[in-house]
Amino acid sequence: MDELTHFEKVLIMEQNLNVLSETQLQEVIENAHRALRDKQQSRRKEVFAEIRRLAASVGVTVEISEGDKRAAPPVRVRLPRSTVIRPTRRKPGRAAA
Repeated sequence: MDELTHFEKVLIMEQNLNVLSETQLQEVIENAHRALRDKQQSRRKEVFAEIRRLAASVGVTVEISEGDKRAAPPVRVRLPRSTVIRPTRRKPGRAAA
């Protein structure tokens, strides 16, 4: 038998889902969420390992923190006054005094 196309697999899955009870569908959904979470965690570990490998290749160490999932507040950096660019207050076409 030939391999099924992705579209054919989706159609078969949809037909199978239509015959399930609400409880069975809820179990399928929970299993799908669990499988997705596991795949995401696995991928995250792979990416972290790659980051560490790349950092080590240039002699750098990295620390990856997986703390709070919320976005960190923006960091404000104040530049020293000498680096602030201020426009001159002279009129165009006139030499500086």
